[in-house]
Amino acid sequence: MSSLNLMEKRMGWIAALLAVALLTAWMFAVGYNESNWLSWVDLAVGIIVLGGLGSTTSFEMQGTATWPIAGFVLLGLWLFALAAGSPIWLTWLTFGIGCAYLLLTAGWLVGAAEGPSWRRHAHA
Repeated sequence: MSSLNLMEKRMGWIAALLAVALLTAWMFAVGYNESNWLSWVDLAVGIIVLGGLGSTTSFEMQGTATWPIAGFVLLGLWLFALAAGSPIWLTWLTFGIGCAYLLLTAGWLVGAAEGPSWRRHAHA
């Protein structure tokens, strides 16, 4: 087993920061009496992503599976929030964080992909 490289550590920190942003948005929504279904689902998504961060430190990086799921769920919530008339700041924050999770997933997939082995037949 190898330790996490710098890219994987940074992506874990970015995912945690996005999850904390969702938790903070929930606190503001509750504080300003704009708490509705969207803020509570944002809270749940943030908690799930934070819970998945523990397993991102393993060699298989299993916790990264929560990132694309969170991204697609948040984008779906954004569409429902537009139709339901949820607070506009929370609606667009949900959209932005959903897009950020999808970009984070794409970056992790590109960074973790093993390219062609040009030195396949090289001997030590």
